[in-house]
Amino acid sequence: MNKLDEIINHLASQEPKLEDADLLCDQILDSLPSRPARIARKPMPYWNVVLRCITSAAAIFLLVFYVQTQRPAPLAEEPDYSVSLASMQPAWRASLSANAPAQQILQEYVQAKKYNQTIVELKKRLTR
Repeated sequence: MNKLDEIINHLASQEPKLEDADLLCDQILDSLPSRPARIARKPMPYWNVVLRCITSAAAIFLLVFYVQTQRPAPLAEEPDYSVSLASMQPAWRASLSANAPAQQILQEYVQAKKYNQTIVELKKRLTR
C-alpha cells in the first residue's frame, strides 16, 4: 500500500473525541445568522377565495370530462347471420314452388336476415 492509503486508514480507524460537546453545539448555533420575524400577511379577500374555488371546480370538471371522452366506445354487437336448417324450412318450401337453385335461396335468405325482412317478403322475392 502506498502512504496515502495508510493515512486514510489510520484516520478512519480513529474515533473523534470531543472535550465539551455542548460548547461546540452552542458555538455552531451562535454562528448561524438570526432569522427575521414572520411578517403577518393580510387576509385574502372573500371574492378571491370564491374565485379560486370556482376555477378549481371547473378544472376538475374539465379533467373528468376529458377522461370520459377518451374512453373507447363499446363496440356494437354484430348481428347473427348464421343459418340453421330449422330457420331455412320456409325458404326451402318457397324454393320448391319456384324451382330456384339452393345457392340462390341461401343468398336470398342471408340478405333477408341482414335487412330484417320477413319470410313473407322472402317468398315474394323468390316467386318472382
